Amino acid sequence: MQLEEAAVRQFLACSMVAQIAVRSRQGEPHLTPLWFVRHGGRICLATGGKTPAARSLTAPSAVVLLFYGERARNRGGALRVHGRGRIIHGVPWPIRLRIAAKYYLSSPTRGLLPLFSRLRLLKGYYARGGTAVVIDVVPETAEFIPLP
Repeated sequence: MQLEEAAVRQFLACSMVAQIAVRSRQGEPHLTPLWFVRHGGRICLATGGKTPAARSLTAPSAVVLLFYGERARNRGGALRVHGRGRIIHGVPWPIRLRIAAKYYLSSPTRGLLPLFSRLRLLKGYYARGGTAVVIDVVPETAEFIPLP
């Protein structure tokens, strides 16, 4: 399956969190839940530069993303996306705006708007992970998998 197929696009639209699986330099697996947005045919995940997911991607690397369609009515499975991930230092404004629209301004998360008044707390939280980075994933394959 390709990322642009209607069923895949619909499932991604119903998903709020991507689980990213990477291997550390020592070969240890890491699975990290992150917010994500689609941008230009790619999947972009914002995180801190010192997090295990970001540290594992010192060069373009294979990644696996899992999506569970949290807002879908019939959640019977997950979507697994294989791709190549790379780090972009900083978070470009188009991606910031998409994240804000999806997570801060959408109806299921409208209650998060008061968090803007606590911006210092949020900045401190993300600062522990180092400077902000985007894990930019170029999807190669997508497949639906059943859940037990």
